[in-house]
Amino acid sequence: MLFKYCLLFDAWGLLFYNNIMLIFYRLLLFAIFLVVGIYVIVKSEPMVRLFGHNDLAERYLGNGGSYTFWKLLGILLIILGALFLIGSLDQAIGY
Repeated sequence: MLFKYCLLFDAWGLLFYNNIMLIFYRLLLFAIFLVVGIYVIVKSEPMVRLFGHNDLAERYLGNGGSYTFWKLLGILLIILGALFLIGSLDQAIGY
């Protein structure tokens, strides 16, 4: 009887709790994608030194294409995180 009127144990309260957790989950994943994306953009030179030059990027993006590749990858990660945050990515991949 004690939990009958508790917000988390009735149908609407459980729905409210699930929505809050979904928003928190999306914000957490967006923050992770944002931090990793910014790190890849800022640290493109150490990434190239660590992984080496990308021949495909050098051919199609010109001189310094490996650095541009890492910057584009970082921007792509941030965009994917933002799309997941607003729910557009869920519809695109059927999640």
